[in-house]
Parts: sequence; C-alpha cells; structure tokens
Amino acid sequence: MSILTKIYNPKETTSIDGREYYFDNVKFILIFLVVIGHYLEFSTSTSNIAKTVWTFIYSFHMPMFVFISGYFAKNAVKNKNYNRCIIFFVIYFIMKTIKFVIDKICGFNPNYNITIVDSVPWYIFAMGIWYLISIFTRNIKKKYIFIFSVIFALIIGFDKNIGATWALSRIITFYPFFLLGLNTHKDRLVKIVKNKKVKVMAIIYLIIYVGIFIIFAEKFSLLNPILLGSKSYYLLNNAIEPFGILIRLGWYFIATITGICIMSLIPMGKTFLTKIGKNTISIYFYHAIIFRFCTKLNINFRVYQDILLAILSVIVFSTKFFVWPLEKLQKLNLFEEKRG
Repeated sequence: MSILTKIYNPKETTSIDGREYYFDNVKFILIFLVVIGHYLEFSTSTSNIAKTVWTFIYSFHMPMFVFISGYFAKNAVKNKNYNRCIIFFVIYFIMKTIKFVIDKICGFNPNYNITIVDSVPWYIFAMGIWYLISIFTRNIKKKYIFIFSVIFALIIGFDKNIGATWALSRIITFYPFFLLGLNTHKDRLVKIVKNKKVKVMAIIYLIIYVGIFIIFAEKFSLLNPILLGSKSYYLLNNAIEPFGILIRLGWYFIATITGICIMSLIPMGKTFLTKIGKNTISIYFYHAIIFRFCTKLNINFRVYQDILLAILSVIVFSTKFFVWPLEKLQKLNLFEEKRG
C-alpha cells in the first residue's frame, strides 16, 4: 500500500507551499507531448505511424500548452510583472545563440538573424510577447479582447508573407488559447474536470477522435500548415485552401474540446510524475539542444527510439542539475527595482 501511495495518492492534492498537484500533472503530460512531438519529426519521413501520431499530437497539444501557460500568467499580468517578460526574452536569446553554435559545430554557415524566430525557441519568445500584450490590454473587457484575437487569427492566415518573422503567425494564431487560460477561473475549471459525466464523455470522445485519426490519417496530414500555426492558408492543399479560415476555426473548436477531455482524465492527486511537471521550462530548454543536434546531423530514428529519447529527456532534464541554472535565471530581477 505504501508503494502505491508513492506512485499515486489521490487524497494529497496540494503541497506544503500551496502548489496544486493537478496542474503539475497536466504540465507533465503536456511537456511530454511537446518533446515526443518534436522527436517524432525524426521518423515522419519514413514512418506512416510516426506521421499519424505526430499529426494527432499537434492537433491539440500546443493549444493546451498555451492555455496552461496563460493560466499561470495571471499574477504576472495582474501585477504588471515586466521582469517576467524580460526573462523570457533572455532565455530566448540564449536558446537562439545555442542553436547558432550547434549549426556551426555541425558544419553549417548559419545567419544570426534576430527577426527570424523559428524552431523550438519560438515558444519562449512568444511567451514574452503574450505577457506584454496581456499586461497592456488588462483593463479592456476580456470578451472584446478574446473575440478580436480570434478574428485577427483567422484573418492573418490570408497573409502570404506571414511566417517565421518575429514568429508573428504563431503568436497571433495561438494567442486566443493564452487568453482562455488567462481568464479561466480555477474553481470553474476544476469543477468541469472533476465531473464524472464529463470524464465518461471524454473517454467516448477520445476513442472516436483517435479512431477517426487512424482511418483518415492521410487526409489529416494535409492540415499540418494549420496545426503548426506558422503558415498561411495558401500552403494548404489546393482542394482545401479556400476553406482555410473555416478549417482554422474548426481546429480551434476541436482543440478546445480535446483539451478539456484530456484534462478531465488527468489525476487530481500527487503522482510519481508530479515533480517532473514542475520543471517544464527546463525540459523545454534542454531538449531543444538535443533536437537541434539530431536535426542538423540528419539522424533518422525509429518510432520506438523517438519515444525512448523523449522519456529520457523528460526525466533527465527535470533533475536538479539541469533545473537549477534556469531557476536562478528566472529569479533574477532584470527590470524592476528591488524592494527592501
């Protein structure tokens, strides 16, 4: 019984410092999906299974990750914590510099162009921008900001030139999910995910959703430009390009429903994975280095190797040795005056 308690204790839902285990469990699931989603790219060109799983993951995992990021941004936005924004930009430039060095080591001749925000580091840069936008618009009615963000995201897809420049496409495309998280009340969210009827419907929905993906895997792969959030509608297949705006709107709806269903099935209590969920930024930061090396060296893995590498990355990069430097960096006060 004591061993089972260490693995999962449903009665223990909050740590001594008030940290809620449920959200750490959610963050663990999401960071693992992010890592495995990146590593599966090593196999998508040679494996239909990898391609299908990759498309399935990308149909919901980034919207969920952005949602949770927005949820935890409440205090920083409310208190106008510009220092938090600066820290994200600092981490981004560190990641971009490492990316540049790796390209050099691997024999390429990269161009250090700060306007091109792509690959894994884009998310950290986007976080800084989302925080800033949310701080500046915090006094505007939430529903107006949200409606505008959705409409703008739908329209921006028609811009043929939108892409990796300052990560504008992704920043605009995913911002509605950040706003959803930012304006979601904990009590309402917990009430939904704890509801037994929701859990039952979630299981049924996910079984159907996975089944549809397996049956129509090839057709769903045509939607990759939409799922990445970094491309315009004009990069879609000619047959579906005219429906780009409807596809993105439908994706918003499906990603939201899928996210709720998955969150409803995640344990509320302390699990042996909870501790890992506390250290998502460390995992994100270091796995980007592995991902860049493998990409530039053109290493082709099998699917099981992608999964093993993802598991190892999540476990290793959540240890104190790797977490400590980023923890110290995030605690630096680079913008605001210290209060004595």
